[in-house]
Amino acid sequence: VRLDGHTIYGFTPTARTGLVWAPEQAPFSAKLLMGRSYKAPSAEQLFTRPMTVLDIKGRPELESQRAYTTELAGAWKLPGGLGEISANAFVTSVVGRVEFVQTGLYLQADNVRDEWVVGGELDGRFALGRSFQLRLASGIARTVAHSVDADLEGLPEVTNPLFPAYQVHLSGIWTTPWAGVRVYPEISYIGPRSASQPNALEMG
Repeated sequence: VRLDGHTIYGFTPTARTGLVWAPEQAPFSAKLLMGRSYKAPSAEQLFTRPMTVLDIKGRPELESQRAYTTELAGAWKLPGGLGEISANAFVTSVVGRVEFVQTGLYLQADNVRDEWVVGGELDGRFALGRSFQLRLASGIARTVAHSVDADLEGLPEVTNPLFPAYQVHLSGIWTTPWAGVRVYPEISYIGPRSASQPNALEMG
């Protein structure tokens, strides 16, 4: 349990709890996690004074953004110490997501909508001999539902602005025979993410 104090938003409790099943001799383990978090608006979003057209204008009445996440995860240890494979699936409810929206001549932050995001991750760690370890990780995330905000009517629809739809990471650890020097090669591919609301354009 965590208690954050803010001069504007007061005291906000957040918590994270979980159930873990991990038999000592079994290769499989599982856990169920639930948590709550919040993010207070920045000083820029609250108090900025615009200098020109389409500049940011503060909104002092802006509310904090909150999120509630439930995650189910499992892991399997490969025989012979060859590595481990783990996977998880999550559901996140974002309440009062903050986004910049054009209001008159300026851009103002607003709690534009509530949003439901689902996703999952797959992670494999493999020991390829004594000197080399390989890790392959991938993840997907998708906004599946959101509330309707009258301030966004007539604007381009933004479908998945919080996370990239997919990403893949391949990395390794090579322990060289030269004085124990280690090399960490890594390559990643991160898929496209939707533009934020003020940067979104309609095709056609």
